[in-house]
Amino acid sequence: MTKVSIAGATGYTGLELLRLLLKRPDIQIETLTSETYAGKTIAEVFPSLAGQADFVLKGLADDIAESCDILFLALPHTASMEKMPAFLNGTCRVIDL
Repeated sequence: MTKVSIAGATGYTGLELLRLLLKRPDIQIETLTSETYAGKTIAEVFPSLAGQADFVLKGLADDIAESCDILFLALPHTASMEKMPAFLNGTCRVIDL
């Protein structure tokens, strides 16, 4: 089972990625982040995901890469460049979308 986190899960790219990953039985979603909606569930923000994904959205922390195998960055333009160095010191693969 591959553990995946998505930084920026409530943006268009992050949301579409989440929808694709939810269909994969070999993927375990670890963490979803959103600065705007931190503390709410993804289903509260996107009711169409109720029953499929009830993960609590968290703020983006530097230790997010420690709990997953793959971290997808679906952050606004150039924001990934600022955040990326903090995520590269572990064994997690980081993919910037």
